[in-house]
Amino acid sequence: LFLAQLPPPLHGQSMTAMRVYGVLENELDHRVTHLWGGGAAANADVGRRSLAKYMGFLSVVLTMLWWAVTFRRYDAAYMGVAPWSHALQRDALLAMLAKIVARRVLVHVHGNGMERMTAGQGVGGWLVRRTFRDTEILAVTGGIASAARDAGIFSRVSAVANTAPDPGEPRKRADGILR
Repeated sequence: LFLAQLPPPLHGQSMTAMRVYGVLENELDHRVTHLWGGGAAANADVGRRSLAKYMGFLSVVLTMLWWAVTFRRYDAAYMGVAPWSHALQRDALLAMLAKIVARRVLVHVHGNGMERMTAGQGVGGWLVRRTFRDTEILAVTGGIASAARDAGIFSRVSAVANTAPDPGEPRKRADGILR
């Protein structure tokens, strides 16, 4: 089960998701069900809230609840999370539902902010910790992996390499005005 937005918009998380989706479906020859709704339609829409986004995500939630009551199950669910973003609570809800319909939930952490997932204050922080408990973290940096391991709430923490191709040595440019 693939619970991540594919492009558009073109940003780091959607491009990484597209790469992972391609590896799962084409290189590893897995059957992949993609389910997503409620994300930004364009780069200018990132970080903005709208009724269309809420309705799109509601569709995802209702679909997963239907799968739960009809006993549709998956071997694994993959999702991305940017813990520093305003969407952390949305992603926590997604992780909770994924744990109902999949044996394993792999959470690809994009960027810093692991402490928001592991040490948030109040009822909201407790709920986030509770919903991500026993998921598997795919960490893009050593710092994220270390913080996740120190938290002790995840079933597994794996460091994953950046899949962006190395651009090589930068070209030398003539001195001048930066544009």
